[in-house]
Amino acid sequence: MARYVVGLSGGVDSSAVCSLLLEEGHEVYACLLTMQHEPCAVPACDALERARTLSQSLGIPLVERDVSELFARSVVSQFVDEYACGRTPNPCIVCNASVKFAALDLVATELGCDLIATGHYVGCTRVSPHRSLVVRGDDPIKDQSYFLYRVDPRILSRCRFPLASVSKADTRSYASQHNLSAAHAKDSTGVCFSPGGDYHETIRALRPGLLEPGPIVSEDGELLGEHAGIACYTIGQRKGLGLSGGPWFITRIDSKSRVITVAHGSQPHARSFYLSDTVLWDELDRGGACLVQTHYRAKARPAHMTIAGSAAHVELDEGNTLAADGQSCVLYRNNTVIGGGYIRLQA
Repeated sequence: MARYVVGLSGGVDSSAVCSLLLEEGHEVYACLLTMQHEPCAVPACDALERARTLSQSLGIPLVERDVSELFARSVVSQFVDEYACGRTPNPCIVCNASVKFAALDLVATELGCDLIATGHYVGCTRVSPHRSLVVRGDDPIKDQSYFLYRVDPRILSRCRFPLASVSKADTRSYASQHNLSAAHAKDSTGVCFSPGGDYHETIRALRPGLLEPGPIVSEDGELLGEHAGIACYTIGQRKGLGLSGGPWFITRIDSKSRVITVAHGSQPHARSFYLSDTVLWDELDRGGACLVQTHYRAKARPAHMTIAGSAAHVELDEGNTLAADGQSCVLYRNNTVIGGGYIRLQA
């Protein structure tokens, strides 16, 4: 029997994990992290109540921690700053590494817990006594390994992911059979820290200038229309441009001039690109062949990476892939996450 702290959000996945670990005979503490208060609470009020109800019904202690200051500084500010630079951020990746798992690690130490568990659909493989790496979950539709590439392997060494080999449907079925309060709760979608998932509201509150209109031009410099603010768009976007004679796809966003450039016909793809703020967890081979995934749901593609300090250059073995400035490119060896970084189309 082990002592676990479970990251409990009030959703069906983490609720099922608490129940599963209790069935296995473990001692379980639930930890609820408050990321943000009103006007857009994270977790939402209904999720908060579900978490409290679950802990009472299962008879497990619920530890609540307010990490809202860290969340605002590390996640929300970085999110807005990236849009200000004309890039497309992924706040979940930053949150997992800088807030969620870091906080759970501290709570586990405080409570004397041996292990940490969450409801992520991923696996984990130990590469040394105090280092583990993320492995893809068995369900390719739900696999969340892309979002965990920046989590410290030291923290991962004390993590367990009970949903690694199950599907979402299996989890909901289990939760229904065990009468868990979150059995039919909707999955969270969109940006959790913005009202209704509309991130424009957060940007309007913190950096309204990013929603000032500007020109949309063709690759040849022809004025085609006007956009609603650079923070509303991302590289490769087709919908919502308001242009006739399409399809048009965004190829560049100039944050200084507020000019958005579009091309006609097909999405912009890249054969090679750079990575900034690179993390490399595979110490045996810091370069060479790997698989790269340039956005969530994308198919991993064979590539070659060259490492120079904290930077990396990635070149696909064949073909092109959609690559947007600011998005994460995650590096895999087979199904194991070995690192990643933020895409930069120019060095």
